[in-house]
Amino acid sequence: MNIEDVASESFLLIFEVSGRILGARASEVREVNKIESITRIPILKKPFIGFTNLHGDVVTLLDIGVMFFNKECKGSYIITVDHSNEHYGILIERVVDVIRPRADIFIRPEMSTVPEVENYTLAYISYKEKAVVPIISLENVIKAASSEVTQL
Repeated sequence: MNIEDVASESFLLIFEVSGRILGARASEVREVNKIESITRIPILKKPFIGFTNLHGDVVTLLDIGVMFFNKECKGSYIITVDHSNEHYGILIERVVDVIRPRADIFIRPEMSTVPEVENYTLAYISYKEKAVVPIISLENVIKAASSEVTQL
């Protein structure tokens, strides 16, 4: 975990995937969009689910709900991320919040609250004093998903 990197961010995006609350550095996010349609490709290896057209660009879609929680995300929004000159969309159910990180929200839990995302977690925050939210690296999630596909 690198709390300093996350703490230096201007904003954190808090979002819901498969009923779980996660966060990401806003600097990794190109935009958040409602998607109108998904061209599903059944032969793609999970977590890739298909493609969508966004502003004339083809966006490769990932369902990290399947990747982490073995549960499909039922959302109709995507977090768009640019990685290696490609556009990726991470399917989410909703944006929960956009917050400014303050030093007092970072915590070090005794044990991982969401062990499924531990390898991608940069830091943990206390969100509204009710929940512990892992801040994940979207870039590392895309790298891991892409490397699994290329190993086929």
